[in-house]
Parts: sequence; structure tokens; C-alpha cells
Amino acid sequence: MTNSRKRGQETIQARNEADQAICQAEKSLRDLGEKVSASDRGKLEAQMNTLKETMPSEDAGRIRAQIAKLQQAMMVLGQAMYGGATATGPGGSGTASRAVRT
Repeated sequence: MTNSRKRGQETIQARNEADQAICQAEKSLRDLGEKVSASDRGKLEAQMNTLKETMPSEDAGRIRAQIAKLQQAMMVLGQAMYGGATATGPGGSGTASRAVRT
């Protein structure tokens, strides 16, 4: 397989991954509806638009970098919506995971 063909396949795969990430983000926004603040919704939509603008690129690495940014924004949103964030982060010993002793 030639390098250009391999790069082409990597680009196609990255575009497919980007499309899936955008669909997942759009579905999450629809499902959460009014629970998402206008600010958070705007940030997520801006990240989706940036990824959409990156998709025509032939640079699979650049596309994947934008996918990672969108996924990170989705994780932050999910933590905010479901209260999964603690002072020490996921898996830490923040107050959300401590039992109260009397």
C-alpha cells in the first residue's frame, strides 16, 4: 500500500470519527435540552462547528485533534450536568465520594 493511499484511508477514517463525534454531541444536546446553559451550549456548538470546518482537511491528525477537543468539551458538560466532578477530579477523594461519619 502506498503512503498516499494509506494517508487517504486515515483521512477517511478520521472524517468518519469526526462525523460520529458531532452526531453524538448533537444528540446529547437534544437529550439534555434546557438543562444545558446557553453558555455551555454555545461552547459546544462552537467546538462542533470548528470540527465541521476541519473535516475537509486532508490532515487526519488535525481532524483527530479537533475530535479530542470536542470529546473533552462533552466530558466537561457531562460532569457539570450529572454532578460527576469533584474537587480532586474523577476517581479522586473529593467531597462527593466521602461518607459522612457521626
